[in-house]
Amino acid sequence: MSSRALSLYRSILRLHRQLHEPELRSLGDAYVRDEFKKHKNAAPQFVETFLTEWERYAAMMASQVTPHAPSGLGGLGGAGGGDGGGIGRDLSAADMEAMTDEQKEQLEELRREAGFFAAERAKRRGDGSA
Repeated sequence: MSSRALSLYRSILRLHRQLHEPELRSLGDAYVRDEFKKHKNAAPQFVETFLTEWERYAAMMASQVTPHAPSGLGGLGGAGGGDGGGIGRDLSAADMEAMTDEQKEQLEELRREAGFFAAERAKRRGDGSA
């Protein structure tokens, strides 16, 4: 793995430490580890795009995650806390169009998991809504 990739990977994991819900951190960390592991030996023509997209993610996280920010799930399919302080962003139609079927399936799996965590959080709060 290049020093750029390793530095980016570590930066993302550090950003995840600022998430208030341990479930979100765990979900995010597992996803990042899996993606970086899958792309460890990727063809050079894919590496630049891969790293650029993860750099965009890291920049977005850095702008949204602060020690005092409310933690929601914002762009993860409406699974957020509804408190206006979501994490992430909604994907545009162009983003969705550019995704492979495998990527769309992966996104849907993440949405389901994030929705589960949001529902569990709501139960703990006693408000019953997700």
